[in-house]
Amino acid sequence: MALSNIVLENLTNCPICNEKFNLPRFLPCYHTYCQHCLKDYIESEIEKYGKSLSKIKCVVCQSVFPLIPDTEPEKYVAELPMDNLALSIIKRKEVGDSENICYPCKRIDITSPAVCYCSKCVEFLCKDCEKYHKTNKSTSNHLLVSIAKIVKETDLLKHAPPVICPEHRESEMAMYCFSHEVVCCSSCVSEHHSQCKTVATVEHAVARFKEKRMFEAFNKNLQKSKLKYEEEIKKGTEHLGQLDHSASFICAEIEEMRKMINKHFDDLEVSAKKQLVSIKNEQTDELEDKIDEFRMRSLMLEDSEQVLKAFVQNASPGLLLFEMKRLKNQHMECEKFIHQSKTLLAKRLLDFEPDKNVAFITSSLKHMGKVFVKGVFDVTRDVPKNTMTLKTKRKNARITGISSFPDGRIVVTDENNCTLTLFDGEGKEVNELVLLGKPWDVATLDRHRCVITMRGLNVLQYVNVNDMTLLRQIAIDDGCWGVSVYGEELVIGFDNKVEIFDFGGRSEHVIPCLGSDYYVTIDNLGRFYHKHHGNTLHCRHVSGKFAFSYYNAELVNLTGITIDNDGNIYVAGFHSNNVHQLTPDGSLMRIILSGIDGIYQPLKLHFSKDFSKLLVANNNGSSVAVYSFTNIS
Repeated sequence: MALSNIVLENLTNCPICNEKFNLPRFLPCYHTYCQHCLKDYIESEIEKYGKSLSKIKCVVCQSVFPLIPDTEPEKYVAELPMDNLALSIIKRKEVGDSENICYPCKRIDITSPAVCYCSKCVEFLCKDCEKYHKTNKSTSNHLLVSIAKIVKETDLLKHAPPVICPEHRESEMAMYCFSHEVVCCSSCVSEHHSQCKTVATVEHAVARFKEKRMFEAFNKNLQKSKLKYEEEIKKGTEHLGQLDHSASFICAEIEEMRKMINKHFDDLEVSAKKQLVSIKNEQTDELEDKIDEFRMRSLMLEDSEQVLKAFVQNASPGLLLFEMKRLKNQHMECEKFIHQSKTLLAKRLLDFEPDKNVAFITSSLKHMGKVFVKGVFDVTRDVPKNTMTLKTKRKNARITGISSFPDGRIVVTDENNCTLTLFDGEGKEVNELVLLGKPWDVATLDRHRCVITMRGLNVLQYVNVNDMTLLRQIAIDDGCWGVSVYGEELVIGFDNKVEIFDFGGRSEHVIPCLGSDYYVTIDNLGRFYHKHHGNTLHCRHVSGKFAFSYYNAELVNLTGITIDNDGNIYVAGFHSNNVHQLTPDGSLMRIILSGIDGIYQPLKLHFSKDFSKLLVANNNGSSVAVYSFTNIS
């Protein structure tokens, strides 16, 4: 199997200088650099952070490694293990590109045809040097291979020298720790893996990997990751077309406006178009660069597939596991990049905001309008992490309602057990109230009161959570679902309508809406959000005026809805097992939570009062998952 040029570059080119390796040395993370490039990099870091610098980061994977105290960078780098595989492939390519030359003879300016290859010295030898190699005591045990057997680069994998331990420089990495998933030497086993349950020889490990088809499984993961990149590249390419289309539309709009004003604005028209072209080119260049970056990583994953296949078929066990680790690091870095960077290819449309003074056509007008990018949004929150789970003491719980108080306390309704449960800010159950009927949703009114929708009873119940007492019960006409508070009013969802009540239970306004509004939430602008049939979110003003709708094939059976302090909208998909984050105008920013984050059949969504925690009634309401943000706008 021949290796592609890109794969060869991946194995033989330095990530720093992007040139062919010169004395390749590898760090403990198995990423290789030119010896002088690595020395220069460490020296530049010392110059930047001072001589007290004790650690360096790998340029590729950002892994951190300690520097040896009082050791010059040149000496530190020189003691790192040589990447003999990369060196042998470089030399094999040099032989393939020219005559088969003996390297020892070449060093003394003699040209002799090479007849064999020494895997230990990583050199090609002529007949005389071969004889000397066999008779010299220090090299007599070296493995010599006929040059006729090394036709292509993959042949070098069969005869590659053993991998040397980065920590114990003279020891061969002939062992494998299953607990830590690392190749190591016998000294590493004694020092670092003596307590590990399973440590075996690399031969045994490879046999086990092949038996369990782990190489094939990893190859499938590479293919899946490559597909993710291909999908993002496809989306980005489509967005490029939309960028051109929106630019053309705005250009026509500018020209139409130009017809409405006199010749005085010719210079302003030119200025506006220059601004449009400049921003459009800037955005195009940026998006194309991002697409190229995704495409490069996609090719990297494709190359990893080829390398893995070649190593599985041809490499020694130790070398195979060594390369497997490098490919895993590379794959993890690609997975991390696409998980964190999908928004880099977000849709971006150009828009045009006319100057308010255009209508008056005055000489004071400085420009025709402003070109700006529509569709690219600053994500003000990072991906939240599951930090706590709330569970009631009762069995078979189905939590359908969640709300919180300013002091951090959380209150939930359990439909199956007909209870209202209070938790403190640390997630500990504090108190419980048994209700006369099945509750659905709950909303807090102030520091200690909340209102509950009792669907089966067609009533609203008001509760003081300080002593868990029922304050009052108000009958309403229909079975009620979701409830949200808007000033001194309640916004309640029913089948085919949303109704506004005052706190006394008097109906003030009815807005017809198709579908069952299991959950409804309202923002500070008086816009409420509710479910329209199975998978569509509708946004309307309390006056009844329609604002927008949101539909996405990856949002199946819409349930919970909530809003953060930036006006971003969060919508849960019960059957798609995810939470979509939308902009205030209803455009998808990203799928912020999914199955890999532990989301399964989510019901109610709710933000804590300080907006630092997103609470999700998870697993069909059997518990409440608390996702905390570390980056709050």
